[in-house]
Formats: sequence, structure tokens, C-alpha cells
Amino acid sequence: MNWTKIISDALNWLIGGGGTLTLAVILKNWPKIIGALENFADQTKTNKDNQVVDRIKSMAQTLVTAIQPLALPGADQKKLASQRLVELAKDFNVDLDSDKANDYIEEAYQLNYGAVKATTAEATQLTSKDAVKAVQQAAANFDVMNPPAIKLADGDAVKIGNKTYTLNADNGIFLTAKEG
Repeated sequence: MNWTKIISDALNWLIGGGGTLTLAVILKNWPKIIGALENFADQTKTNKDNQVVDRIKSMAQTLVTAIQPLALPGADQKKLASQRLVELAKDFNVDLDSDKANDYIEEAYQLNYGAVKATTAEATQLTSKDAVKAVQQAAANFDVMNPPAIKLADGDAVKIGNKTYTLNADNGIFLTAKEG
């Protein structure tokens, strides 16, 4: 089809009343069109806000987990985590005040540790040096050639691969019976 014919047909349609009809429909439905566009914009903003909140909560969880091993009392850990959360939020162009950051950090602590997380200065923490010493001592006491045995009793279930077996003792010999 020739492009000049298409342009000619479009101009004839506009001149013949099509343009006037289109303009009349738009003007009559203008409030509905604006309302639909505003709803779309509000929903898009709400989705974006929810994504920002989810990202901040995720960052708070990560900070709480990362700061946990530090040899600081719980209150100081929360304060440090809140400060870092505000800094991270600024990196993502989010204006987060310290009170809201404290709320997100508290929520992350509750999710990770429950209400029993110590927040006093008297909270005892293992230092990195103590932790390394404890691991080295446990490794020195471990006998590679004779590892600790796992005691099993009659009727215990053992999972091997994706299959579960029940142990049955018969004259001191354990037999396995596949379950399910």
C-alpha cells in the first residue's frame, strides 16, 4: 500500500469529522481519564515505596547479623547498626531519620533473636581471640582416626539420601527396613 494513500486517508478522516469526534470523546471523559492516570501513578508510587521499605528492612537484617559478633553490648550494637542503616539509606537516596532506623533495627533484632537479646553493658561477649582459642582447643582434642560415635537404638530412623530407614535389632545385628 502506498504511504501517500495512508496519509491522504488519515487527513480525509480528520477533516470528515473523525478528529472532532475523537476530541469530543476525550473532553467528555476527561475526568475519568485523569482519575485513571492518577490511580496508576499512585499504585506505581505505592509499589516503589513498598520496595524501598523491603530493601531497608533487608539491610537492617544484614546489619544486625554482621554486627552481632562484635565485642560490644547489645545497646551499642543497635546504635551502631542504626547509624550504618541511616548511612546506607542515604547511599540509595532515601531520607531515613534515626528514630525510624531504630525501629527497623529493633524489628530485625526481634526477628533474629527474639525478645531475649541482651542490651545492657554487662552483656558478656566472646572476643575474637577467645573464639579462635576455643576452636583451636576443640580441634586439638578431636581424634580424626576415632571420631565420636553416634549411638543408635532399636526403632531409630536413619535418612540415607532421600530414603528413610528404621533400625531393628535382631541378636545384636541391626537390620534396616525402608519406610514409606
